[in-house]
Amino acid sequence: MKTFLATLALLLIATAGFTQKSDGLIRWAMHTEITDPELKASIDETRRFVNDPDSQAKLQEYEAKKDDPKFLVTLQSDPKKKEEMELLLDSKGTLDKVSASPSAVVVKFRGANYLTTVEGGVLDKNAVLYDAGRNVSYVINHPNKTYTVVPASINNAPQRTPKITRTSETAKILGYNCTKYVIELPGRNCTVAMNYWSTTEIDIDLKALEKQSLNRGQRFIYAEIEGIPLKVETTTPFSITKIEATEYKSTTIPASDFVVPAGYSETKL
Repeated sequence: MKTFLATLALLLIATAGFTQKSDGLIRWAMHTEITDPELKASIDETRRFVNDPDSQAKLQEYEAKKDDPKFLVTLQSDPKKKEEMELLLDSKGTLDKVSASPSAVVVKFRGANYLTTVEGGVLDKNAVLYDAGRNVSYVINHPNKTYTVVPASINNAPQRTPKITRTSETAKILGYNCTKYVIELPGRNCTVAMNYWSTTEIDIDLKALEKQSLNRGQRFIYAEIEGIPLKVETTTPFSITKIEATEYKSTTIPASDFVVPAGYSETKL
């Protein structure tokens, strides 16, 4: 899950600095699969427990009464019932994290500005707006009608040095010729393996992103990789996260899409 969130964060923040000669958009589909057998079995068992009719009835009762002081006093006075509810809530929280993955990320371009929007998952309808003139990003939470200013200085984290190998393997994605790169990125607990399929046939310059980073220096764009990645697979001992472009088109994007909506309140980073 941490790997998925890091990958998503990179896609959201690290796109600052795209240079696009015309308006347009790119849509990436996203999917995370748990591959560790023991972890997968544990999640399946947790899902069965939470989805059991008796568990669902208890959750519904808790949601309906959790703000009622009398209900809370009764719950606290019954150690067995309290322990059961805590286990159920923890289990539900685990499933919520597993289902956090969005179904897609859409990036809209207008000049040097961009707007990245998440579809699905716990970040559904959250967005990142990059203002090239100010060199500032805004993380926008549309459901809560809030935004957070993210200065360019956030990208000054120390960089982890990856091993990048260009292969002779090629593939066509959206009709564009792509070359596969293999990246090995050392982490604190394990090495993260990434496969990039990148094309030079789309007129977007990502080289401005080489120093953009997040998540302790992990980057989305590397100087050694030519072009724009249309497909990325990130593998850890526990999971595989796949991001693949499903749409690219040049189209007019309204200027009004690239401003923080009126009436939204600021929250500090």
